[in-house]
Amino acid sequence: MRLSLLAVPLCSLFLLACTDDGEAHQENAQLSSARDRFESSLTVSDSAYTFVIQRSCECTADVARAMRATVSDGEVISAIYVDTQADVPEALWPRSIEGVFDQIQAAYDDDAFEINITYDIEQGFPRSVYIDFDDAAADEELALQLSQVTPLLPG
Repeated sequence: MRLSLLAVPLCSLFLLACTDDGEAHQENAQLSSARDRFESSLTVSDSAYTFVIQRSCECTADVARAMRATVSDGEVISAIYVDTQADVPEALWPRSIEGVFDQIQAAYDDDAFEINITYDIEQGFPRSVYIDFDDAAADEELALQLSQVTPLLPG
């Protein structure tokens, strides 16, 4: 059987599409597994926890400062700056870790240009997040560092 020259590129495109689908499936499986590990690490605390988050961006210094957020039932209920312990204005509060997971999923769903995530092996939360949503756009990237996730005891 002979393949025409046109068939070879079509076969290559088909294989590339299969590779992309396989990669997407693997990324979604990693995200799902990490989310499950994170949620199971909080079962004792009724989903209340604190964590430190720092954003790298072309933004104001107050947005890029490290913050310790307190979360209850998936919602940030307070935040302080790590360096001064001063309250973060509510308009600048970060997303909860659940919100960061949702943002990662949205990036996968929207086929963002570049996605690079490092998950914590034990607790599953995303330690490092880098998303470039659009190669042609400037300053729309998301870069986060998360650490010090501490479940809070109920009561």
